[in-house]
Amino acid sequence: MRFERLHAYGALTNIYGPWDKFDVQSSHVVPSLIGKAFLAKQSGNKLHVWGDGSQIRDFLYVNDAAEALITLFEKGSGVYNISSGVGVAISDLVNCIVDSIGLSTGIVWEKDKPVGIKSRIVDNSKLVSLGFCPDHSIADGISETIAWLSANSSNIDFGERR
Repeated sequence: MRFERLHAYGALTNIYGPWDKFDVQSSHVVPSLIGKAFLAKQSGNKLHVWGDGSQIRDFLYVNDAAEALITLFEKGSGVYNISSGVGVAISDLVNCIVDSIGLSTGIVWEKDKPVGIKSRIVDNSKLVSLGFCPDHSIADGISETIAWLSANSSNIDFGERR
């Protein structure tokens, strides 16, 4: 008797959400920017952001990532990209964070800082063919993440330089 072993592997990209690492020095782009905006609001300072905001990235809320993995393991076999498949300009992300946090002190774009490649959107069409569709827009995911952070900020290590 011959058995075929099925396997599924998901390559995740730019996941964010509650329980993330909001270290402003070493986190990924979304939690780092949220942490920086949160601290800027507390201190009354402006939010400093590397680049000019034109870079495009693909972000996925953690609950959507979990649903993608469930879909993959129930229906898939092989290697899949797990992403939203939607490009978001860093400037739009920053504005969403600023609006959701209620930061009114302004943004400083540090155009002399490195920003990486211009655009990175991950093709998730193979995962979509299994029926996956993210439930959270970037605005909804950011809002939920900031609500969680606000309720738990006393327990968060923002990694500030002291």
